[in-house]
Formats: sequence, C-alpha cells, structure tokens
Amino acid sequence: MISQNDLTQFRGTEHYYKDFMDLKITDGIKFFMEQARCGWLISDIAVINAIDRAVLKNKADGNTFLVVDIKINRAEKKLIWTLKEDTDEPILYQQKYDYTDIMNYYDGEEMKFYLIDNVLLLPSEY
Repeated sequence: MISQNDLTQFRGTEHYYKDFMDLKITDGIKFFMEQARCGWLISDIAVINAIDRAVLKNKADGNTFLVVDIKINRAEKKLIWTLKEDTDEPILYQQKYDYTDIMNYYDGEEMKFYLIDNVLLLPSEY
C-alpha cells in the first residue's frame, strides 16, 4: 500500500509518458497509477481534459493550469474528483464513482494533481 509520503519523494520528473487523448503523465503520476491500480482514473481525467466543454472553454480563455482534487470515502468505497482552475475557484467538472477499491492500494482520503498544458503531475513535481 502506498501513502502520501511515498508520493512526495517525486521532485520534478525525468520522463513524460503519453497517455491516450494527448495527456502526458509524469514519473509520480505513473507510479501512483501503477501502485494504486487506477489507470481508469487517469484515463477518465484525460478524456475530460480533451472533450469537456467547460474545460475546453477554460483552456481557450488562456487558462492552462487546473487542479484535480480527489476525495475517497473509505467507509462507503466511493470516490469523487473535481477539476477547477484553482483550489478556491468554482468546479469546472465533477465525476462521482459509486464504487472503488483504490483504498486497498492507497492509504489516503484525499489527493491532488495539477494539470498544466496537458501534463498531469503531482504537486511535489511542480
């Protein structure tokens, strides 16, 4: 099982890995995706980044920095993630999952990614 401390070891990235939909992921995101067995989550973020109208309008307006907030309800085995321009800004997109087993692989209840110019990265890699 991985923890938030395991993820803070990533500072910058040595490689970029191309996901589908032209999203690139960093070493830290790749590690998280593989260890937490959540390729589905990264793929869903990639799809929304590529096709959601609010997100595309935001990019067209010149905003290339987005925050992905992930909240895990361990007791109910649910997950929700949101996409915003910044932490205190309105939600551009929200996705809820009625079931997830991510808590079997990741011990946290919250997580944050940054999405900058089609690159998904951990805050410690920024």
